[in-house]
Formats: sequence, structure tokens, C-alpha cells
Amino acid sequence: QQYKKIHGTTNVHQLYVAPDGFKLGHWVKNRRSQHDRTLDADLQSQLDQLGFLWHPHTSQWKQGLEALKTYISVHGDSLVPAKFVTEDGMQLGAWVKTMRTMRGKNKLNQARIRQLDHHGFDWRSHMFHSSAGLVALKHYRRSHGHCLMPCNFTTDSGFELGAWVCRLRTTHRKNKISKDGERILNKLDFDWDR
Repeated sequence: QQYKKIHGTTNVHQLYVAPDGFKLGHWVKNRRSQHDRTLDADLQSQLDQLGFLWHPHTSQWKQGLEALKTYISVHGDSLVPAKFVTEDGMQLGAWVKTMRTMRGKNKLNQARIRQLDHHGFDWRSHMFHSSAGLVALKHYRRSHGHCLMPCNFTTDSGFELGAWVCRLRTTHRKNKISKDGERILNKLDFDWDR
């Protein structure tokens, strides 16, 4: 109860140790493994009333998918910047990266892949969507009226925009730019053949 009051959740990391030295994370992990088998019914009821997360990975998956759907409805694509955090504090950029990594390692089940595909999830966009790169390119386009720059161009903030743009063109020639990424860049009149 104390943990929930302080942190607002019952999703305790398995290595968490309470200030008094109690290994709460270990205790929670054991209760989850006993759920529906050997856990005392009264304790299970108390934990249920507290809003205990019996299957935290399922809860995190649902939270991430809902946040992604919201992002797509607002932004029109699934190109979530790596450090994007939702208004309620969910690290959606990190979640999206994790989904791509898990799929790449064959650790994401087919049902979840199908759900992400259904919502238009872009599996390859991580290279394209450096939010710093896209923001800098849009600013450059507004200032100069085009997206043509030498590969050694660096912004005033130190971002190597020219190198980023050259990598995009190379990736495009290899047919590895996502359709979402290509569409966004085409809206900027991006010159692919330079």
C-alpha cells in the first residue's frame, strides 16, 4: 500500500527494496507466480482491491498500444521520436524502440505484430525518424526554401544535418526508407536524387 501511495502503481520492479530493507520486488514477483495456484484467497482479494498487476507485461503492452494509437491519430503516422513521452508519463519512444528490437530478435509474438501492423506501425522508421533531424530539416526548409545542402552542413546548434540527409538518401537508394518516412519527406519537397 505504501508503494502505491508513493508511486501511484502496484507495478514494482523485481529488484526494488523498500527503505526499511524489505525486498518488496522479490515479494511481488513471488505473489505473481503463486497467483491462481497457491496464493491465499484472502491475500489475493486484498491485492485485487489494491489494483495489483498480476500480469504487468500485458498491462504495459496495452498501455503502449493505446498510447501508440493516440499518437497515430494525432500525428498521422507511427514515427514516434525516440525520447517521446506521453502527457501521462509513458515513454512511448522507448516502448516503440523495444517493440522493434523484440521483433528483430524474434521475441515479439505474432498476435502483437499483427496488432501493430493493423494500426500501421512502421517497423523500419527508427533510422529515419531522428526527431532532431526532422525538426532541423523542417527549419532548414523554412529558412532556405529547399532541402539541398552539402553533406558537411552543420546547424547552429551543432547537429550534422547534412550528414543525416545524405544517410537518408543512401537509405532511400537501398529501398529501406519507410513509406511513412518517404511521405513526410516528400511533403518537404525533399530531393532524393542529389
